[in-house]
Amino acid sequence: MKYSKIIISFVVMAFFISGCAAVTNTFKDSVQLYGTPWKLVQMNGSQVTIPANLDNATLAISAADSKFGGTGSCNSFFGNYVVNGSQISFQNLGSTKMNCDNMSIEIDYFQALKSVTSYKIVDKSLYLYSGSNAVLVFEAYVKY
Repeated sequence: MKYSKIIISFVVMAFFISGCAAVTNTFKDSVQLYGTPWKLVQMNGSQVTIPANLDNATLAISAADSKFGGTGSCNSFFGNYVVNGSQISFQNLGSTKMNCDNMSIEIDYFQALKSVTSYKIVDKSLYLYSGSNAVLVFEAYVKY
């Protein structure tokens, strides 16, 4: 099981790298929906605190092939998206099936992703909305 998480992590990273061709190496000036690694910081109006034994909840959106992926804090996930102006929907969400101590963050995250209808980028933050409610807020993220 541990090896499958490592393999999926490499697949997600390869997916992310393939969508980064047009992104500069710095986040000093601006960020883009595509190719920017995003870290979840708020969900349904509350700050997200990931337990130390789990990964950050992340999101990466590829411009090249209409695919998205990331980490839900325990499992890697993937799917397709559709963008039309500021409207966005995440479809065909799939994930690995590992069981971790605290799955509630991941379950809520996946449910919120499925409800998203639009997005907005302000400074270095990505806001994902369900109707007029910001259900997920991300910050541009670089893991060193």
